[in-house]
Order: sequence, then structure tokens, then C-alpha cells
Amino acid sequence: FEEGKIEQANRYINFAMEDALFFNSPYRFVHLSTILPIINDAYQLESNRQKRNLKIFGSIATVLSLLLIIAVVLILKQLNNLSRARNEIRKNNTKLRELNDKLTNSNHSLKESNLIKERYIANFLKICSDNIDKFDEFRKTVG
Repeated sequence: FEEGKIEQANRYINFAMEDALFFNSPYRFVHLSTILPIINDAYQLESNRQKRNLKIFGSIATVLSLLLIIAVVLILKQLNNLSRARNEIRKNNTKLRELNDKLTNSNHSLKESNLIKERYIANFLKICSDNIDKFDEFRKTVG
């Protein structure tokens, strides 16, 4: 007990008390009965301290487990949200590609129509230029 080995001292004192009772030794019984309460109280205090520590560690483990469960649930929700966002981005990218293709086709059509317009304008200007030249020759011949 003096070395701090309370559990071992408790076992030994209980064993010695059982022997004293078994052999009916009054001197041993009186001697042990003065030491037994001291060791027994120390053993009870140590036992209560260990139980308290066990409760504290159990509570901490429970709280940590709850926090872990909450964290896992939140992570799963975030992964679900991320998956939905990725799907939405894929859909939007598909729509953007389709719109980009339509825009490319429209640009190509506009280029073709611009080329046709340029040709018509060029032909119109050529005809106008030819007419001006003819009228100029006609004016000269009339003059």
C-alpha cells in the first residue's frame, strides 16, 4: 500500500482477512481490521476515480463519434450537391456547344450572303459605270 500498489494491497489484505477468519485468529483479525479500512477506502477512491475517468472517456468517445457521424453526413450532402452541380454543368456545356454550333452555322450563312451581296453590288456598280460611259459617249456624239 505504501508503494502505491493499491489494487495489489487490496487483494493481499482481503486474502489475509479471509485466512484470519478461516483460522480464527483474533490477534490477526484485530491487526488486519485496523489496516483494512485504510486500504479499502483507498481502493474505493481509486476505483471511483477509474470509473469517473471511464465515464469521461466514454463521453468524449460518444461526442467524437457523433461529430464523426455529423461530418460524414455533411460530406455526403456536399458530395451529392457537387454531383448535381457537375450534372448541371454538363447539361449547360452541352447546350452551349449546340448554341455555339448554331452560331457558327449562322456566321457561315452570313459570310455567304455577304459574298453574294458584294457580287451584286459589284455588278450593279459595273452596270452603272458602263451606263455612265455610254451616256458620256452619247453626250459627246450629240455634242
